Amino acid sequence: MARQIILIVLGSLLVVAEGRADVREEVENARHVLRAAFDSGDAKVIEQRTTADHLAITTGFQFFSQADQLRTLSDYRLSSYEAAGLQVIPLTEDVVQLTFRADIEGTFQGRQLPSKIRVVETWVRRDGKWLQASYQSTPVGDSKD
Repeated sequence: MARQIILIVLGSLLVVAEGRADVREEVENARHVLRAAFDSGDAKVIEQRTTADHLAITTGFQFFSQADQLRTLSDYRLSSYEAAGLQVIPLTEDVVQLTFRADIEGTFQGRQLPSKIRVVETWVRRDGKWLQASYQSTPVGDSKD
């Protein structure tokens, strides 16, 4: 009996791990689509891949809705955005948090953005589609942590 319980528990853990791998891949793909949309200034894709109440906070700007961010999209100039150390943290079945480091080069409204940042993103799944609900970045030194 104990052996059967152990096998059931191990089987359940494998299903959960496989589900997390699928979620990681789905969210990473959604993140790449959104990053490309910001790089190219594609407002339609940004609108489709973020929530209406999207929150974005950095040292260079703060937006408290998707509409606010889209209004200033043309003020955003980014020539490089290299992410590393991506971690996907499932919070619920339909909510994950991403954390990573990024080296960036760019400006917002003519002001230079910090070149080394630590990022936290929250993604929610709505109608089977992953949407970014929040983005926050903080300048950091040369740390690889």
